[in-house]
Amino acid sequence: MNLLPELTYAPYVWGALAVFLVVLAWDAVTPWLRLRRLRREIALRARREAARSRPETTSAP
Repeated sequence: MNLLPELTYAPYVWGALAVFLVVLAWDAVTPWLRLRRLRREIALRARREAARSRPETTSAP
């Protein structure tokens, strides 16, 4: 006769594994997103500077 209920740690283990995988994925994705955003900002800045350095041509009527 078993007087103590059987203790199972499966929900804790699966929950901990799920949290770990979410954090691992976040840790892998965030630098990629930051790099993507920085590249876009650098390209926009380069376009603005190129447009600013072009001489304006105005035609006189």
